[in-house]
Amino acid sequence: MNIGELAIGQFEHRLLLAFVAGTIIGMERQWKHKIAGVKTNALVAGGAALFVLIAEKITVDGSAVSRIAANIITGVGFLGAGVMMKNGTNIVGINTAATIWCSAAVGALAGLGFWYESLVGTFFVVIGNIILQPLGTKIEAKINRIQQTGNRYQLTLYMDKEIVNEVKETLVNLIHETETLHIASLQSNSNGEIIAEINSLDKRQSDLNEIVENIQQKHAIQSIRWVDLKSE
Repeated sequence: MNIGELAIGQFEHRLLLAFVAGTIIGMERQWKHKIAGVKTNALVAGGAALFVLIAEKITVDGSAVSRIAANIITGVGFLGAGVMMKNGTNIVGINTAATIWCSAAVGALAGLGFWYESLVGTFFVVIGNIILQPLGTKIEAKINRIQQTGNRYQLTLYMDKEIVNEVKETLVNLIHETETLHIASLQSNSNGEIIAEINSLDKRQSDLNEIVENIQQKHAIQSIRWVDLKSE
């Protein structure tokens, strides 16, 4: 169906839905003083809806809609890159860029007339930003606290190459279960060797010893050694 076949007011309803959804998403961003707030997200969602509606106007099949949607993704990608900035060694604004991307998706759904799906998408974007940000902040605070202690170790494990992936998965899971360890880097090779650099809050090294013991109990490890990088 193209716009010419839509009932009177249906075009406006779709566009309004897109702007309302974008506004709701943008309100959460502006409340947290992010670069892209109400206006940006509303315009992104509304613009995506307009492009989809244009596609419906110029064709009687769905081919133009799919092409327009693909180009919306590309265009919004450039817009998202514009809100990201480098702050020292860190990149800030990635979450806001992702939110703009989601606003475009919600707007495209609204433009296609999928009002329920667009509202559900809006809900998940807003709730995701509200709930996941504190969780991410808590994790980041833990990582920073561990890194700032200066306790850094290199753990090297040797095993048959066939079980490298299994051992790596076990190591990552065990470390994530602790409150005192954080993986700074992790690499493996085809010779059956895993090398992990680990930050630790426990100066007694008991947490690292417990990790080593657990891995030896679960897997046929040929040898394990670790060194204190701080003392070297």
